Amino acid sequence: MALSTAFADSTVSATNHAQAHNDTNTAVNQIAGFYWPIVHGGGNVGAGITAATYIMWGGPIAAASSPVQALGGAGTAGGAFRLDPAFWTMTGFVPKIRILWMCHVGATAPAQTLTCGLYPVTTFTNTGVAVVGTVVSGTTAAFASPAANSHTLTTTTDVNVPAANWYMLGVAVGGTTATSSSTQLVAQVQVRVV
Repeated sequence: MALSTAFADSTVSATNHAQAHNDTNTAVNQIAGFYWPIVHGGGNVGAGITAATYIMWGGPIAAASSPVQALGGAGTAGGAFRLDPAFWTMTGFVPKIRILWMCHVGATAPAQTLTCGLYPVTTFTNTGVAVVGTVVSGTTAAFASPAANSHTLTTTTDVNVPAANWYMLGVAVGGTTATSSSTQLVAQVQVRVV
């Protein structure tokens, strides 16, 4: 009996009530465990980028061809987004996230390790992300000197949704990238309740 059928008439019997409860539990169990994309992001690590942590652009349609940005840059707050475990509160379930990290390298390899991760924002300056905290454990993917013309997908394991805060997708560049290199990084943050 469907939930709508259980309450179709004005009298609710114990049987109808129990069936509605079972239908609700079935619906919850059917959505629990599925991954839902909640944030997309990306950025291009171009030639001559020096060792530092850079911001990737976030949003439903992030341009992986847009250059990654240094912390403190005007407008970089546009790459920040809000996470809060309370957004996905369901009794008896725990919200988890994972990140699909994609690395697309052009004709010249960067000759550096690019380590992508989810960072908490600790300080905004006007429209810029000025300071970030320590990368969230379990959200990183290290692309160690990826080869020219390579295309790699790395998926993190599930981690609990971190504490309520502003976050950004970032990349720690290990050293100055090679002349003429161009590496596009793309991320998809997914959530599920288990």
